[in-house]
Amino acid sequence: MQAMMTPRPTHIPQPAQFFLETGLLFEINRAVLHPIGLSLLVQKTDMGMELGLLDHRDNPTITFDPVTYQKGRTKWKQYWQTKGQKTHQRRERLLGFTVQQEGDVRLQAAKRQQG
Repeated sequence: MQAMMTPRPTHIPQPAQFFLETGLLFEINRAVLHPIGLSLLVQKTDMGMELGLLDHRDNPTITFDPVTYQKGRTKWKQYWQTKGQKTHQRRERLLGFTVQQEGDVRLQAAKRQQG
C-alpha cells in the first residue's frame, strides 16, 4: 500500500493584501479577535503592506462602522462562496472535521498512517 502524498502548501505573496481582498481580515477580526479585545490591521509602510495588532483588552468595545462592516462582509461572502466553502468541505471529507478540537490531533495522525 502506497502512502498518500500530501501536497506542499504554496506561498501566498503579499499576505496583508490577500487578507484585505478576501475579507479574511474582516472575518478574523469580527469572529475571533474583536471578542477578546484585539484587532488585526493592515498598515502601509515603506516596505509595502504589513500586518499590525492593536490591543483593546482594557476597553473591548471595538466594532465596525456600518459601511466597513458591509464592505468586509461582502468580500468575505464572495471569498467563501468561490474558494472557502470548497476547501472547508474537502477538509471535512479528508479529516472528519473542519475546526480542530482537542482529540483531533490523534485522529489526524491515525489518518496519515492509514493513508
